[in-house]
Amino acid sequence: MKNLIPLATLLVAVPLATFVQAQAQAQAQTSPVCLYVSSYHAGYHWNDGIEAGLKQSLGKACELKRFYMDTLRNKAPEFAAAKGVEAKQLIDATKPAVVIACDDPASKHLVMPYLKNVATPVVFCGVNWTVEPYGYPYANLTGMIEVAPIQPLIQEARSLLPKARQLAFLAADVPTQHKEVERLQKVAAEEGLTLSVKLVNSFEAWRKGFEQVQNADLVILGNPAGISGWDEAAAGRFIQAQTRRLSLSFGVAMSRHAVFAMINMPEEQGEWSGQLARLILAGKPPAELPITANRRWQMLANPELARKIGIRLPERILQRAIIVDAGADNTLPGR
Repeated sequence: MKNLIPLATLLVAVPLATFVQAQAQAQAQTSPVCLYVSSYHAGYHWNDGIEAGLKQSLGKACELKRFYMDTLRNKAPEFAAAKGVEAKQLIDATKPAVVIACDDPASKHLVMPYLKNVATPVVFCGVNWTVEPYGYPYANLTGMIEVAPIQPLIQEARSLLPKARQLAFLAADVPTQHKEVERLQKVAAEEGLTLSVKLVNSFEAWRKGFEQVQNADLVILGNPAGISGWDEAAAGRFIQAQTRRLSLSFGVAMSRHAVFAMINMPEEQGEWSGQLARLILAGKPPAELPITANRRWQMLANPELARKIGIRLPERILQRAIIVDAGADNTLPGR
């Protein structure tokens, strides 16, 4: 005879299973939503580093939803403005407990026009150097500014080439790099250097610009993100063949192609944003959480490229730095 389940057991088990399932659904429905608004796109190393740090920091404190503005691959201001509208519509639809807006385009096209002093709390991160263009702070906002270690980088270079007088900067012609130029101008003046700048839109223009900046004593390789036709492998080979000056970088995108670099860590931006979001979810008003700047960076060095231009990197750099090989595929998170 087949084993029979007593009717009483069924009467208890079925309602219990239904109750557990309903409870899980209710918990999922009541879990607060955190909306991460990236200025860029998934797969871009800086975005991915921030997102990894954010996800780890938030843990299970909220359900993390994502929106990508994709402004590096679509540089028209009208596109960014339209994405800001889309993000605002998503906020209205999902009613997140916290909005986490990363990098300058999100602040310019979403937070400033639509989220100033509203009920929705906002955490920003990755805003370069200053929040003045956006009028921060707001009553409902806090976050982390991104400060690149430009002055320590140049001072380290000057210790290797004390007679250096000319500094050149080569990067993509995008708003974030415009802000870097403003800071470079101040630092160059403080360090007694003349600064020449080349911001380009195409890979061919970048190649020509690279050859031209070899006339300077020091060359800073800025972020190429946003350059049309960019070919990472071809750029690496070109740099290896054409480098004649002490090259530097304060962003990871070009760090393994420079003699040495000091780079920000995107995970720090994400981790801090997650910590702020958790405090807000616990009831802390954003206005009571001070805006701060990043505090961590890494040094990278390429002794092989240094030897190519006749420079021997001192032990004080080599002992602190991650040693990279321009010919290898060194994967590092960041800009």
